[in-house]
Amino acid sequence: MRSMAALGGGLLLSLAIGTVAALWVARSINRPIAKLRGAAQALGRGETPVPIESDIHEIQEVADALAAAAELRARGE
Repeated sequence: MRSMAALGGGLLLSLAIGTVAALWVARSINRPIAKLRGAAQALGRGETPVPIESDIHEIQEVADALAAAAELRARGE
């Protein structure tokens, strides 16, 4: 009986840790993507987007591309 309780407790603890980890990963991806969306919308309105910094390589590449597009647009106006 004790082993079943320990197993159930371990399972619940693992589930809680996994949930917290999943939420952390989701937020670490969602925040920079929301910033990218805002920068793209600003660029679409003809505004200069706020520079975006991200530790995620792919997101940083898109942010750099948006910054380059904003610079080209500013030169063309």
